[in-house]
Amino acid sequence: MNRQDRAGCADQLRVLLVDVAREEQQALSWDLRQHEPGVCLQPVSTPAEAATAVDAAGVEALICSFSAFTTMAAARPERFREQSPVPTLVLIPPGAERSAAYLLERDDTDLLPRQGDYLLLLTAWLRR
Repeated sequence: MNRQDRAGCADQLRVLLVDVAREEQQALSWDLRQHEPGVCLQPVSTPAEAATAVDAAGVEALICSFSAFTTMAAARPERFREQSPVPTLVLIPPGAERSAAYLLERDDTDLLPRQGDYLLLLTAWLRR
């Protein structure tokens, strides 16, 4: 996250979107502008970029794809055995329920299936 990104999010809740599809980013951004204008979304493409941004501080929450989360957890298992450094929401694709259940048993991460009007639930999670 560069200096300009941080300046653009002054006095806002900074949420990192890790490996979230562009269409989802746009839909979430539109929804948040309507209902939660105090949230600043910052997309990154890779788990490595996410780790750097979290380590640099200034990120209040993570929303990531299931594949990105499993990559991050595998690369730094000691970090994910303890409570995550920031609240994390993992978007679970249809068909990955068994793996998601395994995550729920081993981690404090929140999970949200990518089904139905899940952006409504995602917005509610950010409010919490």
